[in-house]
Amino acid sequence: MANVVANDRVYAVRRTYAKRVGHRASRIDRLDMKILTAISERSRQSITEISKDVGLSASPCTTRLERLERDGLILGYNTDI
Repeated sequence: MANVVANDRVYAVRRTYAKRVGHRASRIDRLDMKILTAISERSRQSITEISKDVGLSASPCTTRLERLERDGLILGYNTDI
């Protein structure tokens, strides 16, 4: 069941991504999904914390995060209390 939910989430993110960036939707991969999951769970964490969660060093994690922002998949960050 968890695998089905994860696959549905990947499909939904790719579909949203495709609408925003067109043919480049295939560029989103497992590490991008880990980044999106990490920031969706805790939007105020540092790059260092995100990179540890994802399993990358800070520099490639920052590059991926900036690409996701630039391509419009990440529209902003907020915390609701």
